[in-house]
Amino acid sequence: MAGWLPPTGGDERIVVVAAPIPTDAESAVNVSALIELIDRRLRTKDAGAGLFVSVGYPDDLPHSVATAESALKIVNKGNPPLRVAAFVDFAALGKAKTGELALVGAGTGTAWRELAERIAARHLRLNITLEDDPAIVNELTLKPSAEVPVIALGAPRVVLRPLGDADDDDVVRSHQVDATAAALDGVFDIVNHKIDIQFQRYDAAAAKAAASAASRPYLGTIPEYKGDGTGVKLTGVRDGSPAQKAGLQANDLIVQLGGKSIKTVEEYLQALEVLKAGEETTVVIKRDGNEQTFKITPAAKH
Repeated sequence: MAGWLPPTGGDERIVVVAAPIPTDAESAVNVSALIELIDRRLRTKDAGAGLFVSVGYPDDLPHSVATAESALKIVNKGNPPLRVAAFVDFAALGKAKTGELALVGAGTGTAWRELAERIAARHLRLNITLEDDPAIVNELTLKPSAEVPVIALGAPRVVLRPLGDADDDDVVRSHQVDATAAALDGVFDIVNHKIDIQFQRYDAAAAKAAASAASRPYLGTIPEYKGDGTGVKLTGVRDGSPAQKAGLQANDLIVQLGGKSIKTVEEYLQALEVLKAGEETTVVIKRDGNEQTFKITPAAKH
């Protein structure tokens, strides 16, 4: 723990910031510089929610929410309990070297996109990108029961611009300073109640299905995204869809599609991707314990 600021005015919320210990002491986002910037802002801003800064090496940061919750019980002993309203990870800020700032984990909170828009409006030199899935950042790996909106601010997944001669150092540092300022603006928008973020559970399978729906043939099935590995259960089929015309119904368990065995939603999506609109194929289902085979002709997605 590097420090914490209790909330004011009866607020019960704490925003946890996980700050990395970088290997480069001259980094624009080293811990001492970051704490100094936060302290400077606290002197000029009327903060509502509290702020807890947890410092550690990147591999330790996934535990920052649990660490913060434990530490808060100690430092706040005797006062009303506090809750972690948001977890903001700065581990990748030092890698923001190309004028881009990614917000990773936007699918875990109702207003992370709004926060990105606020940051973009104030930092025109930065290219702001969003990633919904928190799983692509190790530092955001939380126990499933931790219902806390999480976001990582830093470099996008792929840094395309190679670094060359020493003249690039000033450019890189300038980008890091811009990214750090933007990240802190985001934190203080939460702390100062300019944005209210509520937790929402990110369903990677459902998100993948939605993202690929427009690029694959349409069957009109409504699958359950949580299964037991024995097939894909349907919660229903859409009116007038190929699935309904073929005779599929709610509670059918798809076990084969297009000749491919289906045990999970991921396998079902993979099988869908190779189908062609207008070309008849077969789907095998289990209904009331009996296996049945139907012919189905995928339609083009409109």
